[in-house]
Amino acid sequence: MLLAMIETATGQERDIDTADLPFPRPKKYSFASLSEVINSQQDNEREGFVLKFQTNERVKFKFEEYKRLHKILTHVSNKSIWESLRDGKPLDEILERVPDEFYKYVKKTEINLKQQYAEVETLAKEEFWNFGDRKTNALYYKTKKSSPSILFNMLDGKDYSGIIWKLLRPKFEKPFMEDEG
Repeated sequence: MLLAMIETATGQERDIDTADLPFPRPKKYSFASLSEVINSQQDNEREGFVLKFQTNERVKFKFEEYKRLHKILTHVSNKSIWESLRDGKPLDEILERVPDEFYKYVKKTEINLKQQYAEVETLAKEEFWNFGDRKTNALYYKTKKSSPSILFNMLDGKDYSGIIWKLLRPKFEKPFMEDEG
């Protein structure tokens, strides 16, 4: 999209409507005030406006839907999904009105992390044993695959979910678009 042309010799802006170049031009609107821009009809198919002031300064004005989707696509990763699961937050906000390919990535990551959690928890439950004194328990727990911290929390009747989630913290990975074919 051709928004402007600047003549390099003078630094002056040229009229893009009279230029004979093979670029699409933006649709032009005229607003009397900034509040008129804010209250304008926002189109979910477009990013927003580039506002040009009488001083020739330009400012981008992004539509709310574009900002919402941009935030989702740039702030969601396997790590943010892990954080939501760790904190017991539903993934609904992430999943609302996102492309199918993105939905699949979030669900696949969620299922994978929950499966890993279940495996760690199941192993800890299988390896857990209470010998009646902490020293004997500590010596036994050191010989097991499970984290001694999980086993001691189980012994003390404390929540161990935070320990498991910490063990499962993934390396940062951005969402990807899966090819249907």
